Amino acid sequence: MRRFITVAVAAAALAGGTVAVAHAAAPPDFAPANTSWLSASEGFAIGQAGCDQPTLCTTLLRTADGAKTWTPVSVPETDRPDNQYRSFPTIVAASSKRFLVWDNNRILETTDGGQNWSELTINAAAPALMVSTVRYFKGKVYAVAGGPEQVDLYVAGKDGLDPVPGVTIHRAVSDVTATMAGGDALEVSLTNAAQQWLTSTWRSTDGKTFTQQIYPCYAGEAPIYAEHKPGAPIAAVCEGTQPVYPGNWDKAMVLAPPTGGKVTRAPQAPEIGVVAGFALVSDKVAVMPVSGGGVTFMMRTEDAGQTWTNTFTVDDQVWSPDLAFVNGTTAYQTVSSALYRSTDTGRTWQRVDFAGTHGT
Repeated sequence: MRRFITVAVAAAALAGGTVAVAHAAAPPDFAPANTSWLSASEGFAIGQAGCDQPTLCTTLLRTADGAKTWTPVSVPETDRPDNQYRSFPTIVAASSKRFLVWDNNRILETTDGGQNWSELTINAAAPALMVSTVRYFKGKVYAVAGGPEQVDLYVAGKDGLDPVPGVTIHRAVSDVTATMAGGDALEVSLTNAAQQWLTSTWRSTDGKTFTQQIYPCYAGEAPIYAEHKPGAPIAAVCEGTQPVYPGNWDKAMVLAPPTGGKVTRAPQAPEIGVVAGFALVSDKVAVMPVSGGGVTFMMRTEDAGQTWTNTFTVDDQVWSPDLAFVNGTTAYQTVSSALYRSTDTGRTWQRVDFAGTHGT
């Protein structure tokens, strides 16, 4: 079931019904929370900016020229009085017309570039569901959500999001670490973080059949998967669900064959910081931002996790992990309220200026 939401913007009347205003500039005080990319040139950024309200408003922007210019796109306000979980809104794009915005309370989707939005209903008997993660795969919306008794994977059906049989864990959502990554396969992991016991990860190549996989991590760890590419190994970082000591977490890179199987674990990575994203560039090269103590380090390996090097430091923290490689060399990562880009597989990073120029 979808509950439709009409978003009124002044630009619609001025542009004859078209919500987005071509070549409009980003608001001068726009602060990005995260981004989603369709290609090296086209992507979306969601965050906050000043508006005709006492507080900042949710703001969504689109670029079609590699972040040189940005176009406002209408979006419902996400910071509502009933936003009980108080989470950042996250943008996930399937195409230039179809994309969604989700927070821990609800999932909103548009199929016409933002002119109209609908709320996707999660068909579950459990009360007060909290949404943990959402993504597109094979043209459908998948979401992990849970309540006080269990956490499930849901997939979009005719009348909302329905649970995927068997992909579940019978623990309170507050005790579960849920991760999901796509590409040419969908990896889903539900980890009982509170009791530190080995739980389950599932894999699907068609979005219909989910096969339980060898859990890639130790007890008390949760996997953060990289997007999977055809023929590439399955890659993840296994991170402890509790810090070793304040600001430091155990973590190590793991690899498995492209279709699943025996897991190979690299030595421990530097403990500093919590993992704030993970991307596999090639069989050996990977990038892993880590945040802790108000600082973010862009860690990079060229030997499949045997050693790591910090290539860039930002004096701020990642609040909404969104590391994405849009091609073989170019990546984007939001740190606090700033967007950074690398064009050399993570060796160097530059700040993106939403005013239309690229800062350093």
